[in-house]
Amino acid sequence: MASGEHRIFISYSRHDGGRVAARVKQALNERGLTAWRDIEDMIPGDHVLAQALEAIEQAEHLVLILTPRALASDWVKREWSHARANGVMISPILADPTIDKTSLPRWIQSVDLCDPNQPERWTRLLRVLEDKGRVRRVPDMTPPAVDLVARPAEFERIKQAILAPPAGPVGITTALRGGGGFGKTMLANALCHDEDIRLDFPDGLLHVSLGKEGRSPTALIIDLIELLTGDRPGFEDANVAAAQLAQAIGEARLLLVIDDVWSRGDLEPFLRGGPNCVRLVTTRNIAVLPPDSVTVNVDSMTGDESVAVLARGLKPDPALAARLAALADRLGHWAQLLAMANGWLRGRVTDGESLGDSLENFERRLTARGLTAFDPKNEKERERSIRLCIEASLEDLPATDADRLAELAVLPEDEPTPLAIIEALWAETGGLDDIEADELYRGFAAASLTQPLDLGARTLLLHDNMLWYLRERLGPEGLRAAHRAMVAAVDRLCGGDWTRLPNAYAWRHAIRHLREAGDERAETLLTDYAWLKAKLAATSAQDLFESFVPEPTTEATRLTGRALAMGVPTLTQYREQLPVQIAGRLERIDAPILAPLLTTAKADFPRLLLRP
Repeated sequence: MASGEHRIFISYSRHDGGRVAARVKQALNERGLTAWRDIEDMIPGDHVLAQALEAIEQAEHLVLILTPRALASDWVKREWSHARANGVMISPILADPTIDKTSLPRWIQSVDLCDPNQPERWTRLLRVLEDKGRVRRVPDMTPPAVDLVARPAEFERIKQAILAPPAGPVGITTALRGGGGFGKTMLANALCHDEDIRLDFPDGLLHVSLGKEGRSPTALIIDLIELLTGDRPGFEDANVAAAQLAQAIGEARLLLVIDDVWSRGDLEPFLRGGPNCVRLVTTRNIAVLPPDSVTVNVDSMTGDESVAVLARGLKPDPALAARLAALADRLGHWAQLLAMANGWLRGRVTDGESLGDSLENFERRLTARGLTAFDPKNEKERERSIRLCIEASLEDLPATDADRLAELAVLPEDEPTPLAIIEALWAETGGLDDIEADELYRGFAAASLTQPLDLGARTLLLHDNMLWYLRERLGPEGLRAAHRAMVAAVDRLCGGDWTRLPNAYAWRHAIRHLREAGDERAETLLTDYAWLKAKLAATSAQDLFESFVPEPTTEATRLTGRALAMGVPTLTQYREQLPVQIAGRLERIDAPILAPLLTTAKADFPRLLLRP
């Protein structure tokens, strides 16, 4: 029978759980239920674990037979972890009465254990298995896996710090002031994919990215609370949100990755409570970390690691080893520069040039721009070197392609952007169709000019250093023109009706693009009741309020923003209260500029309304 026909999966150790597993399967068959047993039902020749994990994804229930060998088995742990991540209901059976219940994982202690020797509990288990079993998934915000040159020394130090819970958070930082592009985020993401770490955090992996210009900590905290509890709360400040997050985490064994932290104030709300939650923090500034943090510096790569990055995908002749090592020295063993150089070299080799000639050409370009050996500890020298390396990498690009890359300077920092938005932008600026755009952003990613594409989520992300370089390259007028193009692209996507924006990115960043483009609609939309209502329906009360940050320039929009700020807690639970929140807080203000907003809001009052 194919595994997809089974609603129930039996997880056990064949060494000491086979007898109980057989009993469970027989009882289920007597009730007309079918179950999948990994040992009995596997297809010979196929990878057994892969079959088991696929069967778990299709199941509704997992019966977990607890025996000493099962509790010690990484295989069984993988099965129950996969079930929790996929929302499969787990029913544990305490098959060995000698097991100390207090030694069981916390999540098992919190559920009802079945004793197979107690008839009423056995009957209750069978009734549960007859019913629907899907439950809330254990949160897993692990970023997509990418091809990463191993940095075993740093990786192992961070891993052991995570697995041996410290008093405070684990910090991946750099000893170099302002050092970006050394691979801190990539290491953090790789650790989230490590099997030992995933098994050690059965209640899930959470991930937030703060950044220098990212979303507010309050908005990110609200997202986490909703993921953990299923309810989206409304808060007026980060302190209240932080307390609620601590409560939502509770005793859960979680790994929380807090990426790209720039200030201590932004980090602190994520550090409260959760005695079993380990925080993994990446930052360019060690001063933002609490004094009790375990810190691991991630700076320049070793010589061998640097050469491995440069040679990735190239299979160099051993005779070129010295030249690769010399180029690595010249690039300061800096991960981001090495990756860009590798992307450029691979592109030339793919086009038929020998690796030796490609190396010579790249070195000549660096020399022409004045990039010699530099001191990675010197922040100004680092900034100059990355600018020169980017320019050397861009030299072969057609001018139109370089323009398309530069236009990505309008994208937000530390937030993946839907490829559909980028396709629309390039259709506006360069007349590209979706196939041409696909070839272009794939080429940029292959050359390491962008972060690796997430084709599952269909998003693109730029490294901070690249984003800042492109903004500098465009200059104020070029940036304004690019924002105007983005506004035109969004206008085309929504057919000119900004109450029908196409996706979450457009709702979140529409006002920012309009402001940067100098478009007066940035102010008029914020006092347009239909737009406010549409954004609240498409996003959340917190996201609606954040459209007014920084505070708008006109009196009408300032007053509207303040009214919505006070209404966030109510609007989070009762979106239909938007007209009441607007009219109730603004109608007593003698301001003619508010009249159109109040008139439209009052016309949308709920049918039943108590008024003072």
